[in-house]
Amino acid sequence: MMAEDTQEQERKKEIKIFVNSEPKEVTKEILTYADVVFLEWGDEPPQGENVQISITFKKAKEPHEGSLLPGGSVEIKEGTRFSVRASDKS
Repeated sequence: MMAEDTQEQERKKEIKIFVNSEPKEVTKEILTYADVVFLEWGDEPPQGENVQISITFKKAKEPHEGSLLPGGSVEIKEGTRFSVRASDKS
């Protein structure tokens, strides 16, 4: 049973990332656009007819840097940095 517990812990290893310079710890190696929005705002992201959320990242595993679009994902590593911004294009 101990071996199973150790394997479970290894699979759920926490990865330290940064979202708008705030440290966050996640256990998933691939984060989606929705995951990053949740990490920034929880269950209450900015909403409205003209609200647009943009996400850029750097120091990721694959791809290394770029923009994360709705429906997209990125493979992260320790120290990946996300910049998340909401704007109202009214």
